[in-house]
Amino acid sequence: MFKNHLTLGYILLVGVPLLILATTLRGGARLAAPPAVAGEWAVQRAPGNCGAAMGSALGVQQVGTDLLITLADRPSVTLAGTLEGGHITASGHTYGLEATVSGKPEHRSWQGHFSAGGPDACPPVEFQATKSKR
Repeated sequence: MFKNHLTLGYILLVGVPLLILATTLRGGARLAAPPAVAGEWAVQRAPGNCGAAMGSALGVQQVGTDLLITLADRPSVTLAGTLEGGHITASGHTYGLEATVSGKPEHRSWQGHFSAGGPDACPPVEFQATKSKR
């Protein structure tokens, strides 16, 4: 009888946690991390004065799918955004940014448009951004 209690205790204290662990690992196997876009990005934009507000570089901080984008030429301007399915949407102050992320991690790039309102108002400007080598 004592041996039966030990067996039951072993199953409850070892078997059940192992079953929970296996279920959790199997469920997590289907999860995919969002693409990493944190860091400094060099910007090439369509010619013209309208995109001057965007500057020549972007700084990106990332936590999961949440982004904080800083215009390097205007450090006081930050855009809060999200990254969903390879698509970035960000806005802040009177600025907006939408872009699509493509490429493998070592050759990742963005392509999209940047818009400015307020004193810098202009129609959306096409741009492409590549990871800075810094």
